[in-house]
Amino acid sequence: MAFAATSCSPGEYSYSGNKPGTACPAGHYQPGTGQTSCIPASAGYYSYGSGSGGTGSTSHTPCAAGTYSANTGASSCTACWAGTYQDQQGQTSCKTIPSGSCSNGSGAKAPTTCPAGTYAANTGATSCTPCSAGTYQDQTGQTSCKTIPSGSCSNGSGASAHTPCPAGTYSANTGATTCTPCSAGTYQDRESYCSLSISQLTTDILMLLLGLQ
Repeated sequence: MAFAATSCSPGEYSYSGNKPGTACPAGHYQPGTGQTSCIPASAGYYSYGSGSGGTGSTSHTPCAAGTYSANTGASSCTACWAGTYQDQQGQTSCKTIPSGSCSNGSGAKAPTTCPAGTYAANTGATSCTPCSAGTYQDQTGQTSCKTIPSGSCSNGSGASAHTPCPAGTYSANTGATTCTPCSAGTYQDRESYCSLSISQLTTDILMLLLGLQ
């Protein structure tokens, strides 16, 4: 008495398409019954292969955001490396971080905007660079820092604003890291330079009139 052949189940295959079947290997899947081979997972997708009980995969799964698979037949997805990101699923590569942003770890789903006081001049940055002394940046996501204007200073790195010179001091040039104290007989009323005091000005005029200067 002949027995009817039983087709292989989804997730497995055999040379005849009938049982006993073999579970699809890692990186492959089979959604149909009675199949003689398994299908490689598409690029951008993965398939674990044999699961619990020796059953194979019946479908392939898109790589999650922050990961990719460049080739067919992947059994897992690769995390995007530092300086790159991927904001969509089922992708075959990662995107380069744009200038003004950074990504300092693997598996990034989006760029991280550089905060105020920092910048990233180039694409693919893994960190944002603090503004150096004498410069500042009051906006986020920037590719450079601004020079401190005259009358102000910035004596540390990472400044998000410039500090006006306090009373009794000045800075004549841009990019100052410190403010200079006014010399004796002068005072500060315009931040970028000191003026002669009234008493000092009167003394200078009298000395000129008397021919002492």
